[in-house]
Amino acid sequence: MMKSKIKFLIVYVLLLSLVLHYPITVLAKSGESQENTYTDSTSTSAADKQKWTVEKDGLKFTVAYPTKIQCGTPTTFEFDAKYAPDPTLSQGELRYRIHSLTVYDGSEDVSVYDVSYGSNSAYTSDTTFNFTFCASGTYYIRFEALYRKPNSDGTYQILGCVDTGFQNQGIVLKIDDPQYPSVENIVTNVASECLTKCSTDYEKALWLNDWIVDHCTYDKTYSYCSAEGALARGSGTCEAYHRAYVMLLNKVGISTGRITGNGHVWTAVKMGGKWYQVDTTWNGYTETNIDLRRLYFGLNDEIMKKVHSDHKPVQGYESTSLEQNYFIQSKEISKWSDPVINIVREHIDARDTNFSIEITKKSPNDSNYASAYATILYNLVAHVLTNTSWSDDEALNIDLNAAYTPKDNSSGTITCTVQYTAIPLSFQQVNLDAD
Repeated sequence: MMKSKIKFLIVYVLLLSLVLHYPITVLAKSGESQENTYTDSTSTSAADKQKWTVEKDGLKFTVAYPTKIQCGTPTTFEFDAKYAPDPTLSQGELRYRIHSLTVYDGSEDVSVYDVSYGSNSAYTSDTTFNFTFCASGTYYIRFEALYRKPNSDGTYQILGCVDTGFQNQGIVLKIDDPQYPSVENIVTNVASECLTKCSTDYEKALWLNDWIVDHCTYDKTYSYCSAEGALARGSGTCEAYHRAYVMLLNKVGISTGRITGNGHVWTAVKMGGKWYQVDTTWNGYTETNIDLRRLYFGLNDEIMKKVHSDHKPVQGYESTSLEQNYFIQSKEISKWSDPVINIVREHIDARDTNFSIEITKKSPNDSNYASAYATILYNLVAHVLTNTSWSDDEALNIDLNAAYTPKDNSSGTITCTVQYTAIPLSFQQVNLDAD
């Protein structure tokens, strides 16, 4: 009996020591069973370091990173890999890359870091990857390691490839930094401020356009492509500008849509029951004589087609009105339309039915200087001409239709057609009696 107890105690102590020495491992489930079948996937942690390990087809890949991530400073992810069939790595070479860095925005997975651009997701021999987080939240980051053998013809034979899994089945980073609020909190705070200052759809959409333009610059590295870039990082691609604007507009009750053209994306905005287009990315510029911060605010499909040649109206977001255009609403367009109106009046006085007005690049000191933005401005001028009342007496009705055709960004032609219709005497008498 005594020997049995001693034997039991020895086994118990050995088992206990193993448990204390080796952390419990958890097999990660993969939703990509056709792509990855892990033989082992573990997440271990020490006081200041977290490790994620996966193993497939003899390739064991470990990623180490801080247990507590601090926003505003680079977070370093350290890579290590071993290939069991070739432990000395005599036949090939190890390479690493970031596969994706995403967040879930409530409806879909959104890339925070654009791995599709340039060398952002290229395999390299670097054993570290640095990324600076700028907002609290839950992030999903995925890395890959491969072991490859060079062939004599310059190609490679992949001997082993493994990744760290995806979404909640991979590396999940939950960041809670009081100094760096989440994207959702930023949206709530900005929208609340907007609602205290604005009442109409036009006012809200314009105020939020200005907020984004004032708080974000274009990311020339083409790396930050989610709302996080524009709202928290202060730098993003057109995708970041668009997504941020959508979140803000939706928060204040304005419907939105996605519009594209020539590899660019901008936003459909519903104001006063009609759809308009706003490009917050291209509004992010300044020039002394033109309010470029609102140049692309409230445009229609016709004008955007002239700016982006392959743009087509998107079903459900067709934009045909210019009523809520910034230059029309603010009457800023008068700087360019008034000189043209004077020329048109001369043609009307002469009863011309068809005539053209050439728009050329002016001196920057001229009040109607079009610079490189004539396509936008003079399409708006054409709209003003078409909607101006030209009849100056009760005996003649004058209908004018104007259209602008650009030659290049700085010049073009305004073509006008005018119809003069005499008002019947009996109708004139009715009007006189009414007066």
